Amino acid sequence: MPIKGKKTRQAYYRDRHRRLRESERRERESESSESYPRVPDDPVQQVKLLRAWSMQLRTPPGHPRAGKPLTLPDYACEFLERALSVPESGLIIARKNAKSSILALLCLACLDGPLKAPSWRGAIVSLSLPKARELLTLASQIVRANELDLRIKKTPYPGVILNDRTGGALECLSADKHSGHAGGYDLVCCDETGLMDAVRHRELLAGLHSSLSARNGRLVHITIRGDCELVEELIERSERTPETTYVRVYEAPTDCSISDRAAWHAANPGLKAGIKSLQYMQDRAVQVANSPDDELHYRAHDLNQKQAPGRQMLCSVSEWQRVERDELPARSGPCFAGVDLGGSRSMCCVSVYWPETGRLEVQGAYPYSPGLKERGAMDGCGRAYLAMQDEGSLYLMGERVTDAAAFLRTCFEDLAGCNLVALGADRYRRSELESVLEEIQYYPNVIWRGTGAGRVADGSADVRAFRRAIMSERIRVLPLTIWRSALRYGEVRHDAAGNPALNKTKYRGRIDALQASVIAIGLSALAGAQKPRRFPRFAV
Repeated sequence: MPIKGKKTRQAYYRDRHRRLRESERRERESESSESYPRVPDDPVQQVKLLRAWSMQLRTPPGHPRAGKPLTLPDYACEFLERALSVPESGLIIARKNAKSSILALLCLACLDGPLKAPSWRGAIVSLSLPKARELLTLASQIVRANELDLRIKKTPYPGVILNDRTGGALECLSADKHSGHAGGYDLVCCDETGLMDAVRHRELLAGLHSSLSARNGRLVHITIRGDCELVEELIERSERTPETTYVRVYEAPTDCSISDRAAWHAANPGLKAGIKSLQYMQDRAVQVANSPDDELHYRAHDLNQKQAPGRQMLCSVSEWQRVERDELPARSGPCFAGVDLGGSRSMCCVSVYWPETGRLEVQGAYPYSPGLKERGAMDGCGRAYLAMQDEGSLYLMGERVTDAAAFLRTCFEDLAGCNLVALGADRYRRSELESVLEEIQYYPNVIWRGTGAGRVADGSADVRAFRRAIMSERIRVLPLTIWRSALRYGEVRHDAAGNPALNKTKYRGRIDALQASVIAIGLSALAGAQKPRRFPRFAV
């Protein structure tokens, strides 16, 4: 009997089509249920299966190794053997060492390879959605080049890779803080964690952890070292709880030269594997030597050092290394001092500069509570404060607030017999410093300086003077942690007219030693530039 009514007929056929699709889906699942490989529980065996499977795949066109087997390198296998045994892991390595290829192969192996599982779900997240799509695009190229039985959907943007037989899917997530709360995943790949903003992306990572809870999934970070607190916390967790977090870091020594071949290989295991070009490292080192402004990017991207690319440092690492000495010259001639008062959180610093010999000294102080180990953990600098104390450049004075009076008294007593011409300090801390100097009964010639940027601002003049002293190597310092730590967190910002001023890269970065030194050297330049005042003569 024919169905009467257009709407009734449409509903009937729609329901029939739905039931037919469900029946076909159940048949596919029943047919493919026996085709799932038996995945061993041992991560080492899983990686062996993954590597054997990768050797059967070919590198997609458009890549330097196009047509060659996509074999996992040894360092990737070593990382995955541990990464597949813990909930969270991280591979911190320099650029162009096949980070994306490693994760693309891992995701495809879980979709349609030896690690295939029913209804497997994976996600990729990065600094932005287009950046996350790059890894998905690489996986799509591998699928097409090897004719894997997977379906690639480009729309809606950014697309998804599907396995219709198993119900598996690999998708991209935006860098929004709510992204991880919407779904449940077996594997989440977080790209370039070291370049993320700790404040803005912390909630994103928390959501990603939550999205793994239902499926007992894993979170894998692939990134350069960068200068993000999230990476430092990840490394610290791997040291405290290795049973839940594993991190493998390939980085060059902090004080290495840009042309140090051993440092190249330390940060780039892909050089030995033939993945990254050694000729590129040689040519790039020559370019950077002739263009110091590019050194920060080179150290961050190719040497994987703890640097924040994209910011302007007060001076490069190589420039600072040229003024470091094992022994300082004598305290000869007049000297100039710079003071940066601290408190409960920031460091109190005094820096003294002798222009005749270039000798530059610095001393810092913190209160006893919290301890230096706990303070280093809070500030994200690890054991740096303990190293400063061992080197003799950091004192502990005061309970919860630095005893500035005791610290300055100690510093000025150490300068007994020296010709202190002037003491410079931030004018916004004038009342505090005056009360401290009154307490210790010390009355130097104090010159109040500003730290802002402007055509006639003190801060811009002091920064320029410091830069000139560095470039002309009129500074001599000891290789101390207090200097290197301050240089890492210090940057130069400019106003609309291009006038420089010293700033810090993050809220908890300690640049107090650098600020005091900039003031001291700025005072010496100011004294040298002053001309005797000429009074007009009047005829009688």
